[in-house]
Amino acid sequence: MLHVRRKKLTSVLDRFADILLPSGLLYVSFKLGTEQRQVGMRYFNDMTPETFEIALTNVVRLRPVKVWITDDARPQRGHEKWFNCIVKKEAS
Repeated sequence: MLHVRRKKLTSVLDRFADILLPSGLLYVSFKLGTEQRQVGMRYFNDMTPETFEIALTNVVRLRPVKVWITDDARPQRGHEKWFNCIVKKEAS
């Protein structure tokens, strides 16, 4: 989801909600932050728990069940943080 444009994020999440089974889980991760940027040909959409919650506002079938922050595991990038979330599709 890191490379999904912010203006498209709600519709992409809604499409995942369409294909998930009831009570199905979806893992998403983003670099921790609030930036949106283009690096070369790649778009990056950073998120915080608060900005992701806003994105989920219009996706009524998904709700966060676990949120955590991790350090980047790549060498010399330990200063970078990642926002991780598991969302669950509400049972019908």
